[in-house]
Amino acid sequence: MKNNIGLIFIIICGVILMGCGDDFYRNSEKYDKTYFNDAIAALESGKAENVKKLFAEDLQENSDDLDTGIEELLKLYQGKMVSYNESGSETKELANGYKEKYTYYEITTDKGEFCMAYIYQAGGDDKKTGFRHIGMCRLDDSYDYDVNISYEKYEGAYAYCDDAAKERINKKLKEKGFDFEKIKKAYETVKE
Repeated sequence: MKNNIGLIFIIICGVILMGCGDDFYRNSEKYDKTYFNDAIAALESGKAENVKKLFAEDLQENSDDLDTGIEELLKLYQGKMVSYNESGSETKELANGYKEKYTYYEITTDKGEFCMAYIYQAGGDDKKTGFRHIGMCRLDDSYDYDVNISYEKYEGAYAYCDDAAKERINKKLKEKGFDFEKIKKAYETVKE
């Protein structure tokens, strides 16, 4: 009986310790560095198929505008990366058991300055693991109220590469519930 209690105690402690040591959280920054490097390598290759491979398989199969968004990313992002700055990052667990890594970067290349935000999803179904969102704009445009690259409800790819892309993206964001008027008021309040 004593041996069984001791064995049960060891098993319970092992389960608790394994739960506390979730690798996705413990090594979040290491994983994020990999995701970032993969994204930059794909963009710098200039090949749409390399960028598309980054996205979760279910998005590749079901997104109605992923290819258009990838074209926008490749049109906007130019040159080779010289430096970067991580401006924000968050790791969280979703109600459905998946885990997400959200990160926002400012990137300088030999041809310009850009901002990129992305969400990488891990855990669960392999078809849903991968990038869920990559948004990009020029660094100068990131201060405009009508440019938003980090709205998490927009799954897929998009980049504010020209006025036509901006119109398409903002229409899609509004359909997803993004409130541009609220953001505009917030910008005006900050300027005062």
